[in-house]
Amino acid sequence: MQSAYRLVAGRPFRLRLWCWAGGVSLSLLPAAALAQTGPFDEVRFGVLYHDVLPIYSTQREDGIDLNGELYFVSPVPDSWLTDVRPTLRWLLRPRPSFGFDANTAGATSQLYVSAVWTVALDNGDRLWRDGTVFMDFGVGPAYNTGHVASRSSQHLSLGSNALFHLSVDLGVRLTCVLSTSIYFEHSSNAGLAPYNPGLNNVGLRMGFRF
Repeated sequence: MQSAYRLVAGRPFRLRLWCWAGGVSLSLLPAAALAQTGPFDEVRFGVLYHDVLPIYSTQREDGIDLNGELYFVSPVPDSWLTDVRPTLRWLLRPRPSFGFDANTAGATSQLYVSAVWTVALDNGDRLWRDGTVFMDFGVGPAYNTGHVASRSSQHLSLGSNALFHLSVDLGVRLTCVLSTSIYFEHSSNAGLAPYNPGLNNVGLRMGFRF
């Protein structure tokens, strides 16, 4: 059992996992760029400061995370929302997404899938299709390569390799294609396991719409 745990939490497995995730996301870009009416809507890449706000634990992880997230077009078509007020339509049009965090210091990396709601914070419909200033809210499951129970002060005891993933993205659309944003994410098990310090990452991202 202990050897199986080392295989899951070991650095070689983490390295292969985040390299695979990054390669899959990048390989999808050419096809998405050519298929303007296809299933892909946007991709965002960024650099995150790992394990900020370690409030509930004396353990602390270091390093920088490379983050990538691929957004799909919402499965809810505009024709279904003709009777809904325009200011409330964002509530009914979440976008599915697939993302990853690749830690560069051998600490916890993770894969996650989310439902993401995007709301325009200004009257930007006159400038860009979704507003100049926007905020995203994401929620979904995540799988991490960290330690379930760690005796080291440099590794979090996350309680589980499967966690809940929450995110907030506050951004500005520079053009109808490019955007920049401040991104914060939180992963935890909501108290369903003996250990639940939570993993918090924050950083900057660039977005590219298809």
